[in-house]
Amino acid sequence: MDVVPYITKIRTAISNSAGEEFARSATGKYMVRGKYLEKSNGAWAERTETIKLYGFNLVASNNAVTIKDTLLTPTAGGTDSYGSYLNLSIGTTTVSGDVSIKVNGYESLNNKNANPTFESPSDNTITSVPYNCQANGKTNDRLTDDVSLWIWDLGYFVDDTYIWTPMMKMDTNSNYYLSYGNGGTSMGVNKNGTFRSVDWSYNKFQNTNVAFDGLGNIYAVGTNIDRIDNSSAKFVFYTPYSSSMPDLVNSGDSSYVYSSDSKRHLESVYNNSTGVYDIERVQLPKMTSYTNGNKAYIGIAYFDNNNTINPVKVRFGSRETSYTEYATSRNFTWGSVTRYGTTYEGFTANTDYRNRYVLISGEYKKLVYVYDRNNTYYFTVDGYDSQTTFTSAVYTANVNITGGITGNTNGQNQSNNPNTSDGSASGYHIVASDSTTYQGGKYVSTGIVPASVAGTTNNVGVVAWYDASIRKIIYSYNEDPDTAVVGGVWQDNAVPLDVAYTGWYVDLAVDDAGGIHIAYYDSGKGDLKYAYISKYDEPENAQVVIVDSYLSVGTDITINTRYENGNYVPYIYYYNGSTTQTPNCVKVAWRTDMTTLRDGAIDDKFTGAWESMTIPANNIPVDATICGAVPTNGEYGDSVVLGYMSDAFYEKAYIKK
Repeated sequence: MDVVPYITKIRTAISNSAGEEFARSATGKYMVRGKYLEKSNGAWAERTETIKLYGFNLVASNNAVTIKDTLLTPTAGGTDSYGSYLNLSIGTTTVSGDVSIKVNGYESLNNKNANPTFESPSDNTITSVPYNCQANGKTNDRLTDDVSLWIWDLGYFVDDTYIWTPMMKMDTNSNYYLSYGNGGTSMGVNKNGTFRSVDWSYNKFQNTNVAFDGLGNIYAVGTNIDRIDNSSAKFVFYTPYSSSMPDLVNSGDSSYVYSSDSKRHLESVYNNSTGVYDIERVQLPKMTSYTNGNKAYIGIAYFDNNNTINPVKVRFGSRETSYTEYATSRNFTWGSVTRYGTTYEGFTANTDYRNRYVLISGEYKKLVYVYDRNNTYYFTVDGYDSQTTFTSAVYTANVNITGGITGNTNGQNQSNNPNTSDGSASGYHIVASDSTTYQGGKYVSTGIVPASVAGTTNNVGVVAWYDASIRKIIYSYNEDPDTAVVGGVWQDNAVPLDVAYTGWYVDLAVDDAGGIHIAYYDSGKGDLKYAYISKYDEPENAQVVIVDSYLSVGTDITINTRYENGNYVPYIYYYNGSTTQTPNCVKVAWRTDMTTLRDGAIDDKFTGAWESMTIPANNIPVDATICGAVPTNGEYGDSVVLGYMSDAFYEKAYIKK
């Protein structure tokens, strides 16, 4: 008598809403929700997904199912058009892994039996064990009967829907950095849940982006859309100047019309040369950064939509911090009530706290003052929680901002903010325009290759953009990005990377070895594509592959890399336009075959060379930029984290490993 259990199918939330062809990843795993949030009586309540297990000799018994190392108890289900099934609640603590079920001491065969073999990586002809193939005929003919889950936890970075064009990035230690227009009046940045308003207006801010440096500083760009007169709205670069984050601007403070050291006005919405007031002058700005010691190098790229020559612009600059002694060495003695006290030789917390640092173990840390409920001011030290006495002088941070990110910021009136005839602050490169061989287009991204990696005197600026005149993606580089040029070496070094109708939504990442990773959308075929350039000045050797191609997929892209087992693995986060306005429109893909770079999909069917999957969201994601991160340490170390706007909040999704 056959008593060995065998799982023939799993039905998930994605199976029910998007269909079987989306229910499994490119490598055959099922995507399910571990912990997610659902509104209950006006408050968010934690929920978990219940899946259906179909098969033979499946019995609901205590701790019968194992997912990785977690024992779970299935419950009796029923029978539907797919057959009889058991219900299995995933639980909020279960992590991703293989699934097995035991009945009367016998374990399911799925992950033990032989898998089919195929003619070649590109030929799906089965040469052996065809009976264990579960080809779906649409997206994947290499599916086997192996049963494994990618378990995703879903929550939020920002519990609000009244925010505009949010962007998220994360460092290797799982610190996250956000930028967004906050409500109808302010521009905000957010580090690890701490929100700071960095600008204020009488209307919303939009088209933001964010970057961070190796010192933990946060940078942002955005445009306010207010119109008091032609000079009121601008595209602005926000940079830390006298503290670890940009200056706080209080709600209701109309000082948005003024300049400050932290606000660097780069483009006016109004262009006197065109006579047009265009709040979409800068639609999809991109930011990049590289840190060397106390110096952060910043790159900002965008298409100028309110300019007669339709230029692709890029700005490179730097922010460097040095420290000078403000007050002589003293003991900072911890106190149970007053922390580090209220005054030190005339250095008073409530009047002299801004831009002051102490030196602890060779690292400058910011003095922070707190006003407690007992009406007492006292000091704490940012990022220092040892509650011990230390000795240090008090230092002032001196910040020097140079290059194309400097902006026009002198003075306290509008006439001093970008005052050139075209409304553009000086210091920008024109990479392409109507008057150059390779022309401009809406989509552009940039990166920085450090001089130490490139083997050059200066850092190298790299740019990939869409040439709308020939509908192709173009790549170029500049070995002296500190010197702004019009065309010049950008055009001399420019190389098309692909055929026509490629380059929409382009994004670019530079790995620590100098490799250039570029992801973009093929608008002719509706495919997500990827190009790799191993050395910045060898674009003619670029390798180009298709990552995902079923239906129309691959817009709203971001890309980054993680160092894994001796390789820099590219991760791509993107939108599936074919399933728009459903929970199933956000995807992520990463390279799995690190031996040979090859297509992840051929004729709409996955090859297994890339992992690709639909995020099992329960809310409806918005058709906007999909952000992602792959930290190596901290809360999300070795996971994959996504940030995207939904109809519920700015959503967070990450794999539980």
